[in-house]
Amino acid sequence: MFGYDEAVDLGDRTSAEILLIRHGEAISGRRGVVGGHTGCMGLTALGVRQVLELGDRLAGFDLLPSVIRRSSLQRSSETASLLAMRFGLQLERPSCSLCELHPGPFDGVRFDELPDSFDPYLDRAVPFLPGAETVAGLDLRVRSALRRVLVGRQGARESSTQTGLPFWVTHLGVIRSVLELGDSSTAQSSISQLSPASALLIRLDAGGGEVGVELLSLLLSH
Repeated sequence: MFGYDEAVDLGDRTSAEILLIRHGEAISGRRGVVGGHTGCMGLTALGVRQVLELGDRLAGFDLLPSVIRRSSLQRSSETASLLAMRFGLQLERPSCSLCELHPGPFDGVRFDELPDSFDPYLDRAVPFLPGAETVAGLDLRVRSALRRVLVGRQGARESSTQTGLPFWVTHLGVIRSVLELGDSSTAQSSISQLSPASALLIRLDAGGGEVGVELLSLLLSH
């Protein structure tokens, strides 16, 4: 049901850096609604301010984008659009590889109408709700997207010879899947701190045909 790209050969590209950015505060989250493609309503006014402030902070640290990628969810696209305006870039086409865990038929449902207790990470191979994407499926499409970076399939703008970093404007579940390819304790600690409009600088490395991740720095929103 939920598509992904097949794994690709890592070739000679062995390392790369990416800035992962969590979208600003979302209207769906504030209203307690499952924010899939139907339920997502974009950013709150606070979320917009958070992203504008993040853009200024990134520029102050000389963390500049070579390209800005986004998911196809509205809260990610609005965040990416604000950053693109800040840095004078055109947006890439949205990619579902960077989307949050797909909720299936529960998209747009209020959280208080969901089962009393569910944990998507209890069994990564089992949908957390009937018809939803599995965490294993999310992990797979995230790994595939990372591998494409390592082989340079995002084009010359993500090449190590270019100025700036690839910015990925994405979601908490995607960021968790990325970080869990590295040190698990670092992943858990970082995820617990990751408020909306926060950013993480990571390094990807290919060893033995697999993708490894190292967290280099964490920039939390105020």
